[in-house]
Amino acid sequence: MRYLFLVALLLSCGSPTKSNLDIYYGKPTYEQFFTSIGDGSYYWCGGTLIERQWVLTAKHCVNNWEDLKVKIGSQMKNDWNGGWKHEVLSVKQIIRHSSWDLALLKLSEESDMIPIRSYGSLDVPDQTMLHTYGFGRTEDGSYPNELLTVGVRYQKDNGKNFIKPEREFSAGHEKFDSCGGDSGGPIIHRPRQKLLGVVSWGIGCGKADEGYPGVYSKIDVEWIRRELEK
Repeated sequence: MRYLFLVALLLSCGSPTKSNLDIYYGKPTYEQFFTSIGDGSYYWCGGTLIERQWVLTAKHCVNNWEDLKVKIGSQMKNDWNGGWKHEVLSVKQIIRHSSWDLALLKLSEESDMIPIRSYGSLDVPDQTMLHTYGFGRTEDGSYPNELLTVGVRYQKDNGKNFIKPEREFSAGHEKFDSCGGDSGGPIIHRPRQKLLGVVSWGIGCGKADEGYPGVYSKIDVEWIRRELEK
């Protein structure tokens, strides 16, 4: 999940050495808090329902867009969604963080889906297993039709990535990773159902064992609270 963007429609974000990331070695899953972000006919990024009327995603996913829709409870790419409960709602307002790779999407109405239980600062020990989600590219180069999740370990030592530790962290585990198309999606501590970050960028996919784990934006809790209270 590294600057997961419209690979087919837009130029990739960041420097030429950074690639869009997808879920490597993931397994099918379903979560009501997971959202797909796009124009209603094509969805290019992920996000997380954090409140009934609010979705958190990566800023680079929405930098060039104003008219957006979100599919909440995405389990399949198609409109039928595999029979799983879901909603498609319009975005009323986009609020972009001034410096972090974060954006808030205010929905046109409250969702009936269940938001993530909590969100907050990164407060886990090194090598803690976290889970990330997305429709991004897989290890065989294809893009899945169903939502995948994979376990990745928080890396206190971010390896060869040049991250900004005040607002980013790394996570990966051997070949397990996020990849192109996963941008904006959640990385959570599953036992607590707590959102700890947003898929942001990376150098290659599945290269944690080479010193290049995926990079995730931390959650700016104070910024979120200020915007939600306005």
